[in-house]
Amino acid sequence: MALASGTVTSIINTEITLATVSTSKNYLVLKIDLSNMQAGDQVQLLAYTKVLSGSTSKPAYPVLFAGPQPSNNLIWFSTPMPSDIEAHWTIKQTAGSPRTYEWAVLGN
Repeated sequence: MALASGTVTSIINTEITLATVSTSKNYLVLKIDLSNMQAGDQVQLLAYTKVLSGSTSKPAYPVLFAGPQPSNNLIWFSTPMPSDIEAHWTIKQTAGSPRTYEWAVLGN
């Protein structure tokens, strides 16, 4: 089930929050279409979560993509993440030209 979805246009060197889920979920996955990436582009995707309700969100599962993505891997799925408190996902393009990305957070 899609919990959140949309389209985002990156801003170079700016971390943009895609979605925040603040209810208990067993299986959360970010899927994102990377087909717009070109030579010279670098994109970092991060998932954040908390250990305790009063703690600060910290990154888990960082991943970096560079250049055009192979034709058999244009839509990327994150590692499934359980979250009993909060989770959120960000995108940060660190090089290249701003691009538009379609994304969705799935969970149950």
